[in-house]
Amino acid sequence: MKNKSVKLIIGISLNAIAIVLVIFLVYSVGIMAFEFGGKVFNEQSVDVESMNREVEVTIPDKITTSQLTNVLYTKGLIEDKNVFYVQVELSDYKNKFIEGTYTLGTSMKPSKIMETLSTAATVSADK
Repeated sequence: MKNKSVKLIIGISLNAIAIVLVIFLVYSVGIMAFEFGGKVFNEQSVDVESMNREVEVTIPDKITTSQLTNVLYTKGLIEDKNVFYVQVELSDYKNKFIEGTYTLGTSMKPSKIMETLSTAATVSADK
């Protein structure tokens, strides 16, 4: 009889621990998803206007979102590759980037960068 009681208590305890772990996991994932969504929809530039740095970027023809994200991240124009990737995928600018050389600023928000890269007015590299 004592053996059955111990097994019952251990079983209930393990179930309770499993439930607490699942709740903690769901809560943690929810927090991360909320923070990520906040970054996606609350655009932030890399620098404030007073600390702006101009960077020249050359965009090849038919650039993919991943390639664009890597170029902009390498040049210091975006802080988070994953956030920018999702911003592009959710935007009207997806697959509309025009090849050319552009001068972008570190104080530009991602939507302004996307808008600039999808317009035909480019800056020549000869300057």
